[in-house]
Amino acid sequence: MNKTDTLKVEQNEDGSFSLEWDPEDPLWSWLNTMTEEEITKIITDYAEQVINDSLISDDSLNPDVDL
Repeated sequence: MNKTDTLKVEQNEDGSFSLEWDPEDPLWSWLNTMTEEEITKIITDYAEQVINDSLISDDSLNPDVDL
C-alpha cells in the first residue's frame, strides 16, 4: 500500500510555519491531542539538538587533538 504522507508544512508570510495533517492518518494522528505549544517545543528542541550536534569545536579543527 502506497499511501501519501498527509503532513503538510507551509511557511507563512510572517516567517512562521503552519502544519496540517489528516487526523485519521495513523502516522500523524498522535498530533491530534497535542497543543500548539507542545508541537512547537518538540520541533524547537529537535532543531536545537541538530544545531548543537553540528557545531564545530575549536578542537575538531586541530588534527593533533584526540577527540
